[in-house]
Amino acid sequence: MSKKTKATAATAEKTFQYQDELPPLPLPSLEQTIDAYIKSCEPMLSASELEHTKGVCHDFLHGVGPQLQAILEERAGSEKNWIEEWWETFGYMKPRYPSAININWYGVVPGNWGPREMSQSEAAAIFTVALLQYRKEFLAEAIPPEKMMGKPLCMFQYTRFFNSCVIPGEDCDEIQVYDHNQRHIVILRNNCMWVLDVLDEQGNALSVPELVNAFEAVRAEATGLFDLERYPPVSVLTSENRTNWAKARAYLISLDACNKESLEIIEKALFVVALDETPPANSEQVAQNCLLGDGRNRWYDKPVVLVVHENARTGINGQHAWADALVVVRIFAYCAKYVNDNFKQFFAHKTVMGPPKHTPRRLKWKIDNNALTAIECASAAISKLIQASDLSTLLFQHYGHAFLKRYKLSPDYFIQQAIQLAYYKMYKELPAVYETAHTRLFYHGRTETVRSLTNESLAFVKTMESTAEVLFSTEYSFDEWMILILPSTHSTEYSFYRGLILPSVLVLPSTECVDIIFLQASVKWEVLQTALKRHGQVLKNSLLAQGVDRHLMGLQIVSEMSGITPRPSLFTDKAFELTKRYRISTSNISGTAGASPIWGGFSAMYNDGYGVCYALQPDRINFSITAYHTDPTTSAATFKRHLEAALLDMVELCLSRNVIYVGQSNL
Repeated sequence: MSKKTKATAATAEKTFQYQDELPPLPLPSLEQTIDAYIKSCEPMLSASELEHTKGVCHDFLHGVGPQLQAILEERAGSEKNWIEEWWETFGYMKPRYPSAININWYGVVPGNWGPREMSQSEAAAIFTVALLQYRKEFLAEAIPPEKMMGKPLCMFQYTRFFNSCVIPGEDCDEIQVYDHNQRHIVILRNNCMWVLDVLDEQGNALSVPELVNAFEAVRAEATGLFDLERYPPVSVLTSENRTNWAKARAYLISLDACNKESLEIIEKALFVVALDETPPANSEQVAQNCLLGDGRNRWYDKPVVLVVHENARTGINGQHAWADALVVVRIFAYCAKYVNDNFKQFFAHKTVMGPPKHTPRRLKWKIDNNALTAIECASAAISKLIQASDLSTLLFQHYGHAFLKRYKLSPDYFIQQAIQLAYYKMYKELPAVYETAHTRLFYHGRTETVRSLTNESLAFVKTMESTAEVLFSTEYSFDEWMILILPSTHSTEYSFYRGLILPSVLVLPSTECVDIIFLQASVKWEVLQTALKRHGQVLKNSLLAQGVDRHLMGLQIVSEMSGITPRPSLFTDKAFELTKRYRISTSNISGTAGASPIWGGFSAMYNDGYGVCYALQPDRINFSITAYHTDPTTSAATFKRHLEAALLDMVELCLSRNVIYVGQSNL
């Protein structure tokens, strides 16, 4: 090792170097949260409703509120993260609805390998090696700690990526993390499962050729199995209602020792690889299969299932309870880079395939009629969920974050306004809007809600969709308009500009008759700037754990635990439910560098809502849009069209703010 290399290694920051120094999660003041809550209610309530809510908040501040706040303050004084246990329990472990689709999310790994012509087994092998290499560096604390604005972020979530699993309980699930001496992965193919040791006794990973042979062996065995040799798809039980799955799991364990052994192997596995038989033709089909599939060739309780399709297109299905999406995005960004950097080296001699050190072994199950009935019920239930789910993707290639930064626009703030504009185009109203913000500046920080709907964002979408006549009657003066006065034609015809009907004749005080085209760009630009600035303020507060939702959640929990009756009117007021019923749920998974090679999405929070996830790259933006077919008013495909229109309208606004359009418009 050279002196320079030694010096670099000596000064390199360790993964958990700053973990113990992270500040505890702060508890906002009661007054601050109530003020922010009222502000978030304003765009959703009428004047009379808002006055009522203000009265409710006043009563809370001068009544039971300080008592509940004191309980939270005592908790925050004794724990480094006062919300951690409650968030994990009530957000993920307590709910009894299925994790599949409702909690789990998906990711799409970039590229289809193109001219590389990688096979399914080769793709599975090289990604397995990449994940094992990441694990090796992580255990050695060689993964640099993440930072934001120069400050270290909490790295705790990464400790639960490998060899962990959510274990179902009849009343409440739990996350189980096993020791790091596990050496195996589990492979799913054709509803069957195999265990494969991918590390030897010294912790060395199998080579890519050895793994290719192992995956090929699984493919061959799965293909050769007769129907009578196959077990029922036990894995589909993980898609069930959590209580039903807990009971089925307990029954399987009681039925035979081989069931207990198979479950332990899966739950302790480093990770799971699913070799799917479908050959998706494009990224949207990859997305649909990774989030939905058929519910069988998955183990939804594992942190991540690496999904490799028949044609080597690759994606992931992730459990949300153990960590937030950006953690997984960064792990797989590492893997994608590792694959790109080492592809030629690994496959320089494809024909040289030595015998594997370890042979995959199919897991055994003992299934009776009761277990079979549970499996059949689970299969029917997940099929209904899949049929109800609506997913569309938008691979927007007209511009990306590089263009927005040239205009000194925050890409995230900009996209948030575009999403709201798309919804407003469809429905002429805006519901509560949720954006995820992490709180990893603090010890064991997870997330806080960004209440993206603001007075300013509502004003922006209304301005963008208003006609010139309506806009001219607002508070903006005539001088604030970009206008072009043309020589008089004494015409009484109307001009059309981007679909807006504008009067072509205006009689000025001098009584001179002129043709005029209103160019509203400067007004819209100013309203956009105001909306962006306000969004930045709300986002910053959430990143600093000064948001609204987690604090209100804590107050509500201690109120219920204290047995206070009647319930505080704050929690029964119409505004309380209305403002946290997020019919638009969004997340930016672009990462700290502002450009993620991985993108994906999640299901909408409500049947009449949308889930919109986006990842920005320099020259493009990838969107996932989800809804439910069960609500006739929603459509992911229709929202996609309106979102693309909104993005184009907004980029035109950027381009035209200093441009004068001359002449009559024929648009």
